[in-house]
Amino acid sequence: METHLGATISRYGRPVIAEEVPALDFIDAEVRAAVDVQQRRGESLDTKAGLCLGFAGVLGGILLHAGMGNGWAEYAALGADLTVALLSLICYRVRGIPILQPRQLRSYIGFDDVSARRLVLETRLFVHDEITREHRRKARLLNMALTGLVLAVAATAVATAQSLGAGHGTG
Repeated sequence: METHLGATISRYGRPVIAEEVPALDFIDAEVRAAVDVQQRRGESLDTKAGLCLGFAGVLGGILLHAGMGNGWAEYAALGADLTVALLSLICYRVRGIPILQPRQLRSYIGFDDVSARRLVLETRLFVHDEITREHRRKARLLNMALTGLVLAVAATAVATAQSLGAGHGTG
C-alpha cells in the first residue's frame, strides 16, 4: 500500500475509500462464521475416525478371542480390520494446519487500519482454504475406513459362521 495525494492506494492500484470498511466488516464476519463451521466439521471428522478405530479394535478383539480356524474369511476380516484401523489412525493424526500467528501481526503496525484489516482477512481466507483441503483429505480417508469397516463386519460374520459350522460338524 502506498499513499498518493492523501489517498491510500491498494496493491491493486485502486484507491481505498472509507465506504469499503463496512464491506471488510461483512467479509470478516462471514469468514469467522465459516471458520466456526469448519472447526465443528473438523471435530466431527475426528470423532468419526475415533469411532471407526474403536470398532476396528472391537472386531479385531472378537476375531482374535474367538480362536477361530485359519480360514480365508478370518484372514479377510483381519486384513480389512487392520486396514480400517490404519486409515482411521491416519485420518485422526493431527497435521500442521496453518493458523494466523498473532506474533506476525507486528509487521502490520505501521499500516493504516483498512490495509492491515485487508491483509489479515486475506491471511484468514488462505488459512480457511488450507483447512478445507485438509478436511477433504480426512473425509476421503474416513469414507475408505467406513467402507473397510463394512467389509470387516461382513468378513467377520462369514468367519464366525464358518467357525460355528465347523464346530457343529465335529460332534
